Parts: sequence; structure tokens; C-alpha cells
Amino acid sequence: MNERFSIQLKLAGVPVQHRHFTALGHKDLLLMHDEDCRQCVEAFLVQSGD
Repeated sequence: MNERFSIQLKLAGVPVQHRHFTALGHKDLLLMHDEDCRQCVEAFLVQSGD
């Protein structure tokens, strides 16, 4: 589902960076238990100015 969403965003002209964390579930992503995931989210927030 997220790959289809990425494609639709790209078609609409929205810049997309798709990352897939195989061993993580939604809880892990939200709590950022994984260092790679945490760094990815932090980089996104810095890039977007939040």
C-alpha cells in the first residue's frame, strides 16, 4: 500500500523518499526504537523545517 501511495504522490509532483524497515511494526516506527528509523525521521523533520 505504501508503494502505491508513493507512486501517486510522485505522479502529483510531490517529492517522495520511500524507506522500508522490514523488521519493524507500527509501534516500533512511532516509538523510534530502531536507530536507522530514528535517524530517517529526524532527517525528514529537519528537512521539512519542523
